[in-house]
Amino acid sequence: MLKNFKIPLILGTVAIITVIATVIILNSGGGVYGISISDAYGAVSISGESNGSSGVSSGTVLKKGDTLTVGEGANCTILYKGKKNSENNYIVLAENTQILISDNFKGNNKGQIYLNHGSLICNLKDEDKGEIEVRTADSLVYPANSVIKISYYTDETEAYTEVFSFAGFPKIQLCNAQGEKVNSVEYLNEKVTGRIEINKLGPVFQYLNIKFELSELTAFDLKTLLTISALVTDFPYTTAELKEAYDIAPDSPGDITEPGDAVIPPDENIQTAEPIVTDTAGMPTSSQTVTPPQTQPPVTTQPPVTTRPPVTTAKPPASSTAAPATTTVNTNIYVVTVIIDGEETIQEVRHGEDAEKPEDPDIEGLVFIGWDNSFENITDDTVITAMFENDGGTGGLTHNVTFDIAGTLTDVFVKDGEAATAPDTSFIDGYTFIGWDKDFSYITSDITVTAFLIPDEYTVDFVIEGYHYPVNVLHGQSAIPPFTPTSDSNGNLFLGWDMQFTRVTSDMTVNARFSNSNNIYDVTFIIEDETYVVQVRSGESAVPPYTPIYNIYDQIFVGWNRSLDNITSDTTITAVFR
Repeated sequence: MLKNFKIPLILGTVAIITVIATVIILNSGGGVYGISISDAYGAVSISGESNGSSGVSSGTVLKKGDTLTVGEGANCTILYKGKKNSENNYIVLAENTQILISDNFKGNNKGQIYLNHGSLICNLKDEDKGEIEVRTADSLVYPANSVIKISYYTDETEAYTEVFSFAGFPKIQLCNAQGEKVNSVEYLNEKVTGRIEINKLGPVFQYLNIKFELSELTAFDLKTLLTISALVTDFPYTTAELKEAYDIAPDSPGDITEPGDAVIPPDENIQTAEPIVTDTAGMPTSSQTVTPPQTQPPVTTQPPVTTRPPVTTAKPPASSTAAPATTTVNTNIYVVTVIIDGEETIQEVRHGEDAEKPEDPDIEGLVFIGWDNSFENITDDTVITAMFENDGGTGGLTHNVTFDIAGTLTDVFVKDGEAATAPDTSFIDGYTFIGWDKDFSYITSDITVTAFLIPDEYTVDFVIEGYHYPVNVLHGQSAIPPFTPTSDSNGNLFLGWDMQFTRVTSDMTVNARFSNSNNIYDVTFIIEDETYVVQVRSGESAVPPYTPIYNIYDQIFVGWNRSLDNITSDTTITAVFR
């Protein structure tokens, strides 16, 4: 047996995704801490000062200065192993991708990897002690506690970074070619995308927090997300949504009919590819490291575009130096699905071997009477279900129906064959209820029923020198100003807006504020319930009385709850610990 993990029961027409969702077979890489290869398939190679140029195998540790190249038709999975890092977290590199390891990862420290070109999907939803950051030529992405896709594409006419957020709220920051940060951190919501491009002034957001369709992803992306959906609790996409998008993707090979089609071959099938070297301006080659040169003047960003241009799905051409990938698939591995009282367990078993037989289940109200299939000599995909009889008790057989309303779960216990009573949906803050995703009028097993919701729409009124510019925003999303002034009609410099307009949850009015050198404001710092007041001249930055490291609960200081820059009113700023 290669692997054993649990995922929620998949019923009906989407049952086939249990095959797709076992594509990645994660290996721990032994007892070595740091960033290392978990799995690789096809033309994959490492080059660097520490090891020259070589092929890879499971457990290979990556060091600072190493360049990892994934060729045509290949893919590679890496993970960051440490004492307090989740084993469910990993990063999948797609074909024609190259990364540079910018830091020495030691199992508990934060470090960067540089995405030279191509794309990768980060499954970093579990909170980790040591975090991985992803740099491109124009941005720095913080994917901790999220599931995202990061791409950096270049061709003869343009170069851009594109980020798709699937789960969590990743952070993104604009950076110039020297690695200098040129704006404050921006947050991405779930199920949205953003794109950064470089113009004559430097990197700017072409768009941010714009909804996208699953059809914009590749079949490889969707298959990777199917695997992740089985590992991440409350993943925003259902397996049915992902499977439907995968089946109709232009580059999809179609439904997987042979279990071996979804299995990464063992290490002996890993090829060696020559490193893909690019001469694009601002991008490091395999022999370069990312070190910022002399400081350049600050870059002024332009306001984001309010409408999203057509998205191109073209990928950069494969390097002519990459060795061809040999697709050797092990077709002698089968999926064994064991179902016990509605809970599904997946095993992968080699041809002719026995599946692992669980202990006889003991479930209140039921009497176990055996299995409906054999665990021995597995020669095909097999489903084995535990059989029960009612124990004759007065309570009878009951099932647990979980109602999911915008992430709020309500459990209802229902007798076998009866209908469940749904919770009240009249008052769902920020959403309009339109129905349920499945019928619950005749319950015969434990199920989860999810509410279909439409986010409410609000008006954010931007006021600039008395003129009103209303913008419509969906619940929980960020508003985008119609434009950002540089000064008012009297020549006073624009200092910013008088309130935040990220994650909008109601109608609101946002006023543009302009400089007035005679104004002095009180800035109140709150640090562990202690209050400190400092005075700041309008438009200047506030300086905290001190910067804490830990609080009394041994939580580490992670920053302030709002910006210290451009103070234009009396302000309260609170220290945040985690």
